[in-house]
Amino acid sequence: MKKHGLIILSFLTYQLFAIQASAVTLKEAVSAYNEGRFGTAFSYFIKHAEGGESAAQNIVGLFYNEGLGIKINYQKAIYWYKKAAKKNNMSAQNNLAIMYQDGLGLPKNYTKAIYWYRKAAIKGYAEAQGNLGYMYEHGHGVKHSLKQALYWYKKSATKGFAGSQYRLGILLERGVAGKKQLRQAVKWYEQAANQGYKLAKQKLGELYRKGVIKDYRITVK
Repeated sequence: MKKHGLIILSFLTYQLFAIQASAVTLKEAVSAYNEGRFGTAFSYFIKHAEGGESAAQNIVGLFYNEGLGIKINYQKAIYWYKKAAKKNNMSAQNNLAIMYQDGLGLPKNYTKAIYWYRKAAIKGYAEAQGNLGYMYEHGHGVKHSLKQALYWYKKSATKGFAGSQYRLGILLERGVAGKKQLRQAVKWYEQAANQGYKLAKQKLGELYRKGVIKDYRITVK
């Protein structure tokens, strides 16, 4: 369910809008990343992170988190995530929450994970909404509540987050909202599968093989 903000072109482009620099410099940074010149890209981002820009701080955290051009260092990732999170960078808040949830570079702490997920979720960050839904579904750091899980999954799913679309489908298929809603569940499975979400593809294949659904056009890989 949870995942760090992936450092891909679309993610970088989204984050870089918040960084104060020339378009040429931004283009060079993205090009360096796409060409695998992570050290060059990192040197650009660290400069802006040290200058106090939250988007750059979050990206530097991700570089340390994933070991892109540098050695993985969870403590440094947390350091930069915290700086950005305290400036209300929603992606950083979600990433910091993941570190607390998984106990990466610090003791596992569901309460703090919930705190940061909620801050980002309330502001509409889809990944954090989905991760908060997961915490409610499993009772991690909060009282177990399928009602709250459904609430947050739906908010996230309607924004296109595939993981939440899949989990929402699971809960609807099980009937946790009062009765089984297979048609709605299949709709969400299909949306997640169309984004390449493997578990959703497998679920649709399973329903098709059981004869529960008759028309299955999504290729299961």
